[in-house]
Amino acid sequence: MENDKIVIARIEDKIRQAQNGYYAVATGFLDVHEQTLVRAVARPVPARSPGGASGQPWQIAEGVFTTGDVTLVLYGGYPGADRRILVAAPRDLAETAEAVLSLDDWLAAVRVSLPGGAGARLLTHRDYLGSVLGLGLERSVIGDILVRSDGADIVIKPEMTEFLLSQYSKAGRANLKLEAISVSELIIPEQRTEEVRCTVSSLRLDNLVSAAFGVSRADAAAAISRGLVSLDHYEATKADKRVEPGSTVVLRGKGKVLLKSEDGTTKKGKTVITVLKYK
Repeated sequence: MENDKIVIARIEDKIRQAQNGYYAVATGFLDVHEQTLVRAVARPVPARSPGGASGQPWQIAEGVFTTGDVTLVLYGGYPGADRRILVAAPRDLAETAEAVLSLDDWLAAVRVSLPGGAGARLLTHRDYLGSVLGLGLERSVIGDILVRSDGADIVIKPEMTEFLLSQYSKAGRANLKLEAISVSELIIPEQRTEEVRCTVSSLRLDNLVSAAFGVSRADAAAAISRGLVSLDHYEATKADKRVEPGSTVVLRGKGKVLLKSEDGTTKKGKTVITVLKYK
């Protein structure tokens, strides 16, 4: 798609800036599809399995890539963030994700409090996002919005902090109180889950989507091909992709599940699995 070419060109431009200028640079916030496009220009970085013992299998360091002499890190301010920036740094300057992220304060946040506290009308993610974008901001400067009963934490690009503190005062009919915080102070809302056991013919992605979200396998395959399904934060477009225990699957508009375990087979040869459905 034409828009994909534009996003890839922007990513490649950041890589060139890091290479030629020998300094670290970052994109705006990328959605799941845009994050997946990073794989078009870079390869995931392998990392030792926990423990690092010789002979243990290698696994991919989630969100860390490399291309040429540049290290790339996807970063959203906290583990599990949906919207993330891409930070590019010369490998001689910083090779690991930790080193790249230590080069600058890449992200900031504002804490929004409702005057009535937990007793006020609960504002939704849509309320906060709509009111923030109503200030004329582009979506690329706003990261995740972590909603609580008494307000929300909004992850932002640092240069937007003063603007929001001075201009953002209302969402819906509610007056807001704002303060600047660091991403280390983010309050991550506790997510409620429901444990569900089900059976699948195999651990293909379309089978899991069908069983976990209660849709037909044909509809699951169609959703995957349309880019509506993400696997471990990346858009997944292959229905036959194998899903490993510990992986998170999101079906846009339906929710998120985690494949908790593979629990053997039935007498008819079906695979028994346990999934956690996020509410």
